[in-house]
Amino acid sequence: MKKVCFYLRTPFSLGGEQRVTTVLANYLAKAGYSVYFLVYDFNLSVDYEYYKLDKAVETVYIREAYELKNRILRRIPLEIRKRQKTRKIMKTLSGQKWITMTKRDARLLADYINRYDFDYVIGIANDHIAHLTIAKPFIKKAKIIGWQHSTFEAYFKMPGNRMYNYHELAQYMFDNVDRYVVQTESDAEKIHSEFNANCTVINNPNTFEEAAVSTLDNNRFISVGRFVENKRFMLRLKAFRIFSQEHEDWKLYLVGDGVEKEKYLNYIEREGMQDNVILTGSTNETEKYYAESDIYLMTSRWEGWGMTVVEAMQHGLPVISVDLPSIREIFGNSNCGIILESDSREEMAKCMKRLAENREKMKTMGRNAVNRVKAFDREIIGKKWEAVL
Repeated sequence: MKKVCFYLRTPFSLGGEQRVTTVLANYLAKAGYSVYFLVYDFNLSVDYEYYKLDKAVETVYIREAYELKNRILRRIPLEIRKRQKTRKIMKTLSGQKWITMTKRDARLLADYINRYDFDYVIGIANDHIAHLTIAKPFIKKAKIIGWQHSTFEAYFKMPGNRMYNYHELAQYMFDNVDRYVVQTESDAEKIHSEFNANCTVINNPNTFEEAAVSTLDNNRFISVGRFVENKRFMLRLKAFRIFSQEHEDWKLYLVGDGVEKEKYLNYIEREGMQDNVILTGSTNETEKYYAESDIYLMTSRWEGWGMTVVEAMQHGLPVISVDLPSIREIFGNSNCGIILESDSREEMAKCMKRLAENREKMKTMGRNAVNRVKAFDREIIGKKWEAVL
């Protein structure tokens, strides 16, 4: 029986990475693999029920990662990184590796991987993929698989991201993984062009095994996700304000939580939208909200896949989205939504109006959405992962 390990900070928190990793872990456990999560979150809160994680999946906690001496040693390169004088260090591979992961932490990570005799370790997102490749000289057996969850631009071209301006470390990472998995053909092409690395394209699996299809007669828009700047929920709010001036009977549900919540609440109060905009807070009952809605709104600056879009489509919702490569790949040629010509609130409001006022078109798109997402069934995607393993 092959032993597969997912390496990440924690699977027990709000986020698309955590949710889809749980889905794949459950699939592999049912397919006969021994599945583990190798985690190191400072305040680990284990909750197998949050994403319905199979009890057969074992959680291994690297407790030593947060011993005081390791925290102090880890702090040194982080503090040095903040200072301008480190520019020369940061341009070398050894400097970029040291700032990303100390040798002590690399040995500690490898020790856990060797101790549990894993066959494969899957690094979730770029930080964890880099950790594994830095630890690789100390790993005896396990194959390293990188699983990219966001876009090429978000990983390698966005200021503030760990791989931004870390070309040497990124190249080292691609040279030392045994397989690198991305979610879209678009990202595979960009990575090959930039780093001459070949990627395996595997779309994310559907997160719901079964989904109740909406009747599409609820007069309700919905958006789901973390309330952070990248998701641009404010654009959805401003577009809805324009739309609702002519359609006072419609509501907008924002399902999630995050650092920008107060900003949204202030805007809703200032514009007098309290009766039409509902913030549900964090919940594990998103299926209920999808099934009681009509149209999904997507405004993120980037999305590795657009998991909430696919979830909405599983429930038969047409989608109005900004133009993203991942959304185009999700839609295919299925006519299941509208891609905006611009990222303006006016353009989004116009499309909201056009779809809300044409119930037949809405329902046709909803049926198309349900058929389209069958291509991402977890059995289909799971078998692609089994082929990698």
